[in-house]
Amino acid sequence: MNISHRLLYFALLTWLPWMAQAQNVGINTNAPVRSLEIYGNLNQHARVQTTNTIGSEANLELLTGPPASTGHDYKIANDVGVFKIITGTDDFATEGNELWRINASGDVGIGTSTPTSRVHIEGGQEASNTGDGYLLIGSKSGTNMVMDQNEILSRNNGSAYHLSLQSHGGDTHIGDGGGHTYIGSSTGNLGIGLSSPTSSMTIEDDGIQIALRNTNGGLNDWYIGASNTDWIAGDNQLLFSPSQSSDDAVLRMLNVTENGGVVAPVMLRSNASQIMLLDGNEIDTKSEPLYINHNSDEETYINPSGGRVGMGNVNPSTTLHITTQDDEFAIRLQKGSAAWDLNPVTPFNYLGFIKDGWTLAQVNGASGQWITISDRRLKENIFELPEVMDKINGLKTYSYAYKNDPSHSLQTGVIAQEIVDTFPELVRGTDGQYTVAYSKLSVYILKALQEQHEEIDLLEKEILALLAADEK
Repeated sequence: MNISHRLLYFALLTWLPWMAQAQNVGINTNAPVRSLEIYGNLNQHARVQTTNTIGSEANLELLTGPPASTGHDYKIANDVGVFKIITGTDDFATEGNELWRINASGDVGIGTSTPTSRVHIEGGQEASNTGDGYLLIGSKSGTNMVMDQNEILSRNNGSAYHLSLQSHGGDTHIGDGGGHTYIGSSTGNLGIGLSSPTSSMTIEDDGIQIALRNTNGGLNDWYIGASNTDWIAGDNQLLFSPSQSSDDAVLRMLNVTENGGVVAPVMLRSNASQIMLLDGNEIDTKSEPLYINHNSDEETYINPSGGRVGMGNVNPSTTLHITTQDDEFAIRLQKGSAAWDLNPVTPFNYLGFIKDGWTLAQVNGASGQWITISDRRLKENIFELPEVMDKINGLKTYSYAYKNDPSHSLQTGVIAQEIVDTFPELVRGTDGQYTVAYSKLSVYILKALQEQHEEIDLLEKEILALLAADEK
């Protein structure tokens, strides 16, 4: 037994009567201010020991009030290696209620006799603006934080307050192990990078604000950001990029209302020269043409429910209204290398049919007359026609109706199969279907009229000669 223990034992035996008379007992001091005071300039110890190691308890009971009173009493105990704080109101005539324990592993249990972690709390109020939860940190009348088994709240004197996570830097991991994470599922705003969010979620950062990642089948990243003047893409844009470079953004939204041909509310970009500009009713491209169904063979429909289409103008007056530039044709029809152009001829009010830059035919805008080109510069192998009267006289003419004409209206003409041997240059087609160039047939008729006129002239001369002979 060391000196302090011997002194304590001697004091308890010697001064026990004085202690009963509410006198203070001092060890190493002659001026104790407590019922028992141990004083010294070295480590001081008081020991309560039980030598029974099986089911025994060494404790110190702190009681208030006279014996057998109902005052609130506390007991500090070592129960076979488990430190306990116990409360009771019957001078511990019964076991009392355990408030706190520390087991041999150093685990602290509050409200539980089987702590499984360094601090294990069971029981308490639900955390709310008025409920103090299982744990309260801070002044209840000021700013504080309360927690229960599944809630963490920040409060200020009973009112909701800001809860900050990693406000001085560092990474924050939420839901790393899977499961659902709900933020502001009722009301309230979430701020990332700022302390005063103004919407359900507000993110503030000078760089890319959101990264979306899918690692299935390889790493696939997408980055979303609101730009500023320091970004390569420029200021005041919402960007969607497959990389962290704003210059790679394939979808860009700009705070403008009109498509001006340079920027627009929505911009789609596949490379530096392929940019599509869109607003509410306009589509433009920059540097390169605009293609529709360029790489597919799908059908393209324009106004299938009605409406007019204007090309070269913004005020179409019919279903398809094409306005040309001064040096361009209105329409080109092409199959392979064969191409035809259609174009209104303004000075003469003609519709021209152009081939290789030459107007081969025209329709008169006033009379509807068909006019065919006959420029000598376009012709070669020029010969006068031989006599055709016999061929013309051998042609049969008919009236008929076309089978595909629902009205069966009568037409007049010839039969292609009947004239193909006589005038092969007038007939086109195969055994499937034949056509006749009636405009060319008129030239043969003109030639026949000339021949007939020559015969008439010859007859007139013969008649005049006969009349002159009779007069003699």
